[in-house]
Amino acid sequence: MSPPKMRVAICGAGVGGLICAVALSRYHDIEVDLYEAANSFTAPGAGIGVWPRAWKILSALGLADALSKVAVVPPNELPKIEFNLRKSDQPEGVYFQNLTTPGSFLPFTLLAHPCTPPPLTAAPHTPAALPLRNSSLTPPLLPEAGLLAIQRPDFATVLLQHLSPRARAHAGKRLTGYRQVRSHALVLEFADGARAAADVLVGADGVRSVVRAALCAELAAERGAGVDGLDADDAGRAAERVGALGDASFSGTVAYRAMVPAEAVGATMPGHPALENAIMYMGKDSQITVYPVAFGSYISLTAYRSNYELEGSPPFEDPWTEDVAAADLMADYETWEPEVRSLIQGLQHAHVNKWAIHTTQPLPSMVSGHVVLLGDAAHAMLPHTGAGAGVAIEDAYVLATLLGDRRTTRGTVARALRAYDAVRRPFAARVQDGARENGLLCSLCYPGLTFDRPVAAAASGTDADGGEDEDEDEDGEKLAEIRARVRMNWEWAWKATVDVDLVKALRMLEDR
Repeated sequence: MSPPKMRVAICGAGVGGLICAVALSRYHDIEVDLYEAANSFTAPGAGIGVWPRAWKILSALGLADALSKVAVVPPNELPKIEFNLRKSDQPEGVYFQNLTTPGSFLPFTLLAHPCTPPPLTAAPHTPAALPLRNSSLTPPLLPEAGLLAIQRPDFATVLLQHLSPRARAHAGKRLTGYRQVRSHALVLEFADGARAAADVLVGADGVRSVVRAALCAELAAERGAGVDGLDADDAGRAAERVGALGDASFSGTVAYRAMVPAEAVGATMPGHPALENAIMYMGKDSQITVYPVAFGSYISLTAYRSNYELEGSPPFEDPWTEDVAAADLMADYETWEPEVRSLIQGLQHAHVNKWAIHTTQPLPSMVSGHVVLLGDAAHAMLPHTGAGAGVAIEDAYVLATLLGDRRTTRGTVARALRAYDAVRRPFAARVQDGARENGLLCSLCYPGLTFDRPVAAAASGTDADGGEDEDEDEDGEKLAEIRARVRMNWEWAWKATVDVDLVKALRMLEDR
């Protein structure tokens, strides 16, 4: 057997890291080592939402059948209502948008099915198979979905089972640093004292990325040395700015997440719309996203509270996630419409988790030498377009395709990484901006699109009698602008594919 053309180390077995490992392991001349700091690859976590754009990549990697068995069936192109948008920080709320996408929104409807399906059969070279929930359900039982949603442990299990023998998975390996010892080699250092060699290091270690911090330190040292032609003072300031990008910052937004028993909500408001529909309730400085799950027995609720004056402040020293009492939210919504108050009252019967959302600032480069970032390590973003997992999947696929290309060798890795950075960094920055803008829009904080009074149904365009009041006309224009911008920031997820960027990046491999 001929030696591999390169050894790729991937630090972090989240969405992007796993996809990168699976994609790279298809190439016979690449060795892959996947390192995960946690002791398990299938630790619980938030669900993964996948729009059609990313689903096409999963299909191309041969994962569609296995992932369909643990989630809603793949999306089609039929327009369906994804979310109902409603202004709710007033005594009587008003609908002003039905956001339609290809397919219907049915995330996590399979997760609580009582059956215990047989485990998938693992190939001989993969880790032992773990049982996957709901694989006995067949697609005809469910409508097709625009947003596929999968529990994180199930996603990890499927991907681990699709690793080839050229990929080795190591749990309990926390990276503490690396050294680029010469142009084509790296030494990785781990918390347990172990070391490992690689030709390429992929930092997929999330928003608290160790790799990102070290990469930014390298970029800062380059700028401090005046490589950009700056004088000493300007070079020092540039180095300081780049070095500071290594850490995440607080977004100003906190999310409260819970699974509310549908019975509790129905008891306070029989026929509550959230029992059967996905709804975004919007109000000043807040947004509440709800949808039915577990075949209607629960309502998934996420309440976002934002203070944009705190955006960009240092990361929390306290835990970023913690369990809290439902009473912490009661006062915030006591003036909102009855639908919202009913949902908030239902939190008394639920486990409520508080999540301080942290993000990262755009980098001047996602590459330093033979080190490269993807996913949250490169561009952690707000969750208001449900795009974080999808962008990580795209990053991983593009990077693996470039590294696996026959024109990429140890000696030309830098060219492949430059091509990756050239197409993925500006795209991710646009998605980050869109997610942030959607957060502002959905919390009614976007400049010029705020409200200082309740909005009438006539202004929303849902009142058959219409409206002749000038205030209603102004409010109606604002609501129309909000719904147009929200949709614009979402449409890329189902209207385009990654193909154009991939072709552009592959063409860059011809550059000398």
